[in-house]
Amino acid sequence: MKDKGQDMFKMNTFCKAFTLSLLTSVIFMQNPVFAISNQKEKNLNRLKSPGPHVSYLEARKKFNKSDLIELNQLIDESRENLSLIGVLQTIAFVSERGDKDAVKTLINSFNRNDSDLLKNKKFLNGHSRKSLAWKVAIDKIYILEYIGIIGGQEATTFLMNILATNKLDKLAGRWLDYSEGFSGDQEKILSLLRGRAATGLVFSQNKDAIASVKELYNREHENYRRTGVKSSLFVNLVDAMAYSDLIDDIGLESVLEMHGYDGGNTLFSYLSKHLSKYLYLESPIIENDLHIATLDNFNNLPVRMPLHKMTQKLNSLYNQARGGSMAACTQICNTSDSPAELTRWAYLQMIKQHAISNQINDAVAVAEGWIRYNSNDPYALKVKAILAKLLSKQVGNLDSPEYMKFQQICEDIFTKYELSNMPVIQTHVLMAQVLKRIDTTGLQDNAISQHLNLAVEGTNNLLEILKSKTKKNDETKMIVIEKYQVERDEIEAYLQRIK
Repeated sequence: MKDKGQDMFKMNTFCKAFTLSLLTSVIFMQNPVFAISNQKEKNLNRLKSPGPHVSYLEARKKFNKSDLIELNQLIDESRENLSLIGVLQTIAFVSERGDKDAVKTLINSFNRNDSDLLKNKKFLNGHSRKSLAWKVAIDKIYILEYIGIIGGQEATTFLMNILATNKLDKLAGRWLDYSEGFSGDQEKILSLLRGRAATGLVFSQNKDAIASVKELYNREHENYRRTGVKSSLFVNLVDAMAYSDLIDDIGLESVLEMHGYDGGNTLFSYLSKHLSKYLYLESPIIENDLHIATLDNFNNLPVRMPLHKMTQKLNSLYNQARGGSMAACTQICNTSDSPAELTRWAYLQMIKQHAISNQINDAVAVAEGWIRYNSNDPYALKVKAILAKLLSKQVGNLDSPEYMKFQQICEDIFTKYELSNMPVIQTHVLMAQVLKRIDTTGLQDNAISQHLNLAVEGTNNLLEILKSKTKKNDETKMIVIEKYQVERDEIEAYLQRIK
């Protein structure tokens, strides 16, 4: 009897459990909203955590315009987690074209001062203030692109105002506190902002705005053609021009579908031919030896190889490469039939990409490797000057191995090349700046003054050489002469300040 009672208890328990399970299944089948809302909550929670930028396809798969209220509610929390850019991307990707409220949300996020994030100890743990500032500021800049993706008159007006701005304080005065994240001056920061606004205008598909972008690019390109120097704005407008052509080729929706997909590799492979076209539309008129070696213009394509052949080879090797621009450059360097000029260009691109990513050790390794096997190359001086600039970022004190390495490459430049070469002049200034920064005793004051005096002497020598070869009606070279005179005056002013 006891066993029978236990069997009945077990049967009742089983029946109750089965009934509960069945009821639960029926509830989910009849009311799938519960399951969907649970998944949506998971998707929203993922946006709160820092991670890679959101892809267009992923955002459209997980959310739609009915989720905009909930996405907006994530803004404050995601900002405090340094994951705001993913939320703003998603808002841009799922909003209807021309959604005024969505545009306003992104504009407010762009204008807001987020410098309080740089004081948060949670973020500073394991990160320098400068690298954190870079992250916050670069996210700000990309908001401009997403404003353009939403589009509409409000977006166009806002982005056109930025494109036309030539004073940084008017543009971003509310968040200049963390412009320290950029290694360049305010002109470069302004160029980054204007360039990304131009890309946003291309995405907006406003014909008048796109015409303005192209007009500005053509003006900057003409300056490059005359002087041989690519301005920061010129370089940052190239992206917008490439996107404009790509949208004309395959349509806006197809371009957006590649946005963020597979880390951007597919999009880059499509963009590469347009990028190369606009970066090297024409070779500069003046001689290559007048180019100044900086991280902005040191990778100009040489003119000894016909441009159309160079571009064909570049596009062919890019198409073979997988894994983005760094892999493409590696492919070029490792291809035995790559022209010497193109191989050099690829090496220099790798240096630049490492430097931009703050991977200084990697940039130094690539530069040293190239110099080791190409010390007699006509561009060797420029690459050595770039290497000196990279090494200078690592110098902490006079007794460090980093300083010894920096000093060695500088001495190589000073002893092997004429003082009238601009990279030599700039390296003397660089040496003076490094010594000024790391010397706390004042014992290096004479050495600092000596390097600056040599820089002034070298610039005067260079100016004499140029003037002797330049006719008064040669406007192109007169522009270069005036530029070098300004640089000499700045060096002299710096010398007077530190005396």
